Parts: sequence; C-alpha cells; structure tokens
Amino acid sequence: MNDTGVNMTNLVLIDTDVFSKVFAGSAGSPQRQTWAAALAGRTIAIAVQTEVELRAWPLLYKWGATRTAVLHAQIAALGTIQVTQLVQESFVALTVWAKGSGHAIHGKAHTADRWIAATALAYDLELAAGDGIYHDVKDLRRYPGVP
Repeated sequence: MNDTGVNMTNLVLIDTDVFSKVFAGSAGSPQRQTWAAALAGRTIAIAVQTEVELRAWPLLYKWGATRTAVLHAQIAALGTIQVTQLVQESFVALTVWAKGSGHAIHGKAHTADRWIAATALAYDLELAAGDGIYHDVKDLRRYPGVP
C-alpha cells in the first residue's frame, strides 16, 4: 500500500464506462461478460473522479433507494484512489503535453478523463477504458484485456 490508501498489487484502474458495463450492465450483456472475463483475476480500483460521476447517477436519473444502495455498495467494494500530490503533478504534466501535442484530452469536456488518466499515470497503472479519448495518451498504459 502507498499514499493512495489502496493496495496496488495486481491493480487495474477502470474508467466510468467500464464500471457501467461490468457493475451496472444487464447480467446477460455480451459487453458485461467480455469485460468481466477480461478483468478476471485483477484487483479493480477507480479514481475519485469516477466515484464522483457514479454517485451523481442516482440523483441525475432519479433512481430508487434499492438501486442506489447497490451502487454505493459496489463503489465501497472497490478501492478509490484519491487526488494526491503525485496525481496533481501528473495532471499538470498531462495537461501541458496534451495541449502542446493537440491531443483532444486537453479539452474542457475531457477534464474528468484527464484526471482519471493522470491517476493511472501517477501510479503507473493500466487503465481499462472503452473510451477512445485515451488512445495515444503519452505513457498511458491501456489495459491489454480491453475488448
């Protein structure tokens, strides 16, 4: 364990889109089955930005108490990596690189994605994400099990 408060052994960081497929998708969904198989045997964590996005869902979509409680339990079962000094430094470096290289992740609409990528970069974690915004981000290790 390090300053994240999360055990980093065998850890893969998952983006919000992967969380939605693995934990919130329908049980028979081919995407859910594919992602679950790809992540089997790995410890899964989320960045604080993913947790915040997820916690907004019940309010945005007017979920009931049971569905909200299930979501909160799923979040609690995963490790959440908070914004540390190292993550902040990675965010700054990523922002400068992305702006200078013209990569779309520097855009305002992708600020949360940039924080998630910076979290993965800060701790040299693989990032499991289906979102194309992460393609070709310098030094970002994409999870090889990505379908």
